[in-house]
Amino acid sequence: MRLHPSSRRAPLLAVLALALALLATLRAPVPAAALDPGTTAVVDADGDCLRLRANPGLTGEVLACLPDGSTVLVLSGLRPADGFEWQFVDSGGARTGWVVSSYLRAVAAAAPPAAASTPTTPPAVAVAPAAALTGSVPAAGGFALVVWGGGPVDGAVNAARAAGCAVAAVWANRTGGGLVGYLVGAPAFVNAPWNDQYASAPLPEATPLIVVCRFAAGAAAPNAPGAPPAQQPAPGGPAPTPGLPPGVPASPPGPAGNT
Repeated sequence: MRLHPSSRRAPLLAVLALALALLATLRAPVPAAALDPGTTAVVDADGDCLRLRANPGLTGEVLACLPDGSTVLVLSGLRPADGFEWQFVDSGGARTGWVVSSYLRAVAAAAPPAAASTPTTPPAVAVAPAAALTGSVPAAGGFALVVWGGGPVDGAVNAARAAGCAVAAVWANRTGGGLVGYLVGAPAFVNAPWNDQYASAPLPEATPLIVVCRFAAGAAAPNAPGAPPAQQPAPGGPAPTPGLPPGVPASPPGPAGNT
């Protein structure tokens, strides 16, 4: 029995295909461990040079052939193409491209130097001082010119209170000249001129202020410089309270608050 020529070629072609597949397996580079971007890698091309291509793949334009043993900087980018993993690298001189990652070997990081046995003193850290009032406030009552370190008016009031002042009012320069006052505890419409100027932005650093402190019961209080004149009480009437607008009585009129 004679075999047809095509029947004899079929086993031969199968053996040839198997041999080519085995040869390709033997020549294929061994996959390397992934390299971290920002690290340095060494070209390990078995004595040959490693082609640096413009694009990942065997058809990419060859930009250079990196010598075996040279180093590259690993950049962010790892793509598969044509059966290989291509790593984006910087070969020096601002020349970047793609190489087969299996021909790169990570450089072992150098061990950090041993710590010195002599303890070192950490450098002093400058801490910004908290905003504060510069100057003395009359804790017994009256007014004083001070300088505020900056911030909301409530901070200046609290700083004056911490110094023993029962704050009735705070006065500051008004834009365009004169003074504008903030009456502690007064309704918003009373402090409208102050809010028009300082509500949207806190008091700047080194702002001069006139702080008015309440007097003890029975003590007379002079007017603060630039402040509206205090209402003079009628003979035998109560003394005006510092910080209240002119014409606003400190207590209800008449006996028991009745007119």
